[in-house]
Amino acid sequence: MIAGHIGFALGATRIRASPALIVLLGASMAPDLAEGLLRIAGASYQTATMSSHSIPAVAGLVALLAGLPMARGQGRAALLIAGLVGAHLMADYLTGLKPTWPGGPEIGLRLYHHPAVDFLLEGSIVLGGWLLYRNSLGPRARASLLTVIMLMMLIAEQAAFDSLDRFKPALHRLVDPYWP
Repeated sequence: MIAGHIGFALGATRIRASPALIVLLGASMAPDLAEGLLRIAGASYQTATMSSHSIPAVAGLVALLAGLPMARGQGRAALLIAGLVGAHLMADYLTGLKPTWPGGPEIGLRLYHHPAVDFLLEGSIVLGGWLLYRNSLGPRARASLLTVIMLMMLIAEQAAFDSLDRFKPALHRLVDPYWP
């Protein structure tokens, strides 16, 4: 899930006293960012995924990322960040196949194998998050063409991802050598 993670971050802006959107986006994408950094550093796919998307790894990311605002007395922000980081893994269990813990099973519904269902799920999350985000803006920004373009680009990204069926196995094998 990519666009859906962004949709969660957009929706979180509507919560009172939420951190800046860039912080929410970072929290919602934290496991993917950690995995990417590990891959750049030379870790294998399995090591990077276990170190970024397993339950213990996500718990560590939650503690680290939510601990920063908590230490500054920003309890609501800490809870919101923790929720976004945790929601990342739950969402990935819907769309993909992720590890649970070292030596444990990999679980997931693999909705990426069902592009129409994946598009409906992620598109709905993006639309819902965008509507909440849009409502958090002032009247002028709410009516801005850029705000509408943001939604269109996220939906287009998801549509492109879900419609590239014949290329998807090759694309997935670039990041996941165990893709069936």
